[in-house]
Amino acid sequence: MKITEIQKTIEDAEMIVIGIGAELRADKIIPYDSEEIKAYYEKLGMKQYQHVLEEAKDKEDFAYLRELYYAYYIQTQKISTIYDSLAKVLEGKNYFIITSNTDDLIYSSSLDAARIVAPCGTRRLFQCSKGCSKNLYPAKELILAKLEEFELTGDMSRIRCGKCKEELIFNIREKENPANYVEEGYLSQWGNYTKWLQGTLNKRFLALELGEGFEQPSLFHWPFERIVYFNQKAKLVRVHNKLSQIGEELKERATSVPISAIEFLG
Repeated sequence: MKITEIQKTIEDAEMIVIGIGAELRADKIIPYDSEEIKAYYEKLGMKQYQHVLEEAKDKEDFAYLRELYYAYYIQTQKISTIYDSLAKVLEGKNYFIITSNTDDLIYSSSLDAARIVAPCGTRRLFQCSKGCSKNLYPAKELILAKLEEFELTGDMSRIRCGKCKEELIFNIREKENPANYVEEGYLSQWGNYTKWLQGTLNKRFLALELGEGFEQPSLFHWPFERIVYFNQKAKLVRVHNKLSQIGEELKERATSVPISAIEFLG
């Protein structure tokens, strides 16, 4: 089954919420070693990306640099991917997207950024690794400065906090230290999302779950089920290569699609 095969379900829905999970992570759509990324840095006059990729397999400092190169590429390019296939299907619809991914590739697509919330964080912002403040810092220019320094001098030092001189890290909720996550980066958009959800009551509503599995079930896996259970006009489509199962209580208004989200959108 492809997304085009549920076109009528999409057309009939007055409101559509889409949950996007790990099957649609950026590195599964655009590999680190893609020729497009290599060509991009060659065009910028940066020659070290291939070397960084090779060394990143077993060296932490190079793995750090690889993430900077990758994040900068995504943040500076309008990249045509399967997210644009989703945007085409949703054109003209009242939709909102919640993603558990933190790579920001979705923002490089033609989807409306004002209709996307990423509660687990973003690589477009930095925060202090030690939490000396709740400040968030735009990442793009800081990343570029670090990459240019590395290309010129070979300096592999980390980007530092201007207040306390500890390392700046991406504004992402880490499983190892979730309490350190500065939530202010997404809370405003989260408010927009929850307000939008309040308007779904008694509407013809579609919840489309793409590739989440069970990595972050409290984010939208369980919430989608609750919404569909209580709204008799709602439907659920769950897409995942291995974990697309639907509970008995929802089977009459839910569809399991046991393929990867990439294949579904492709």
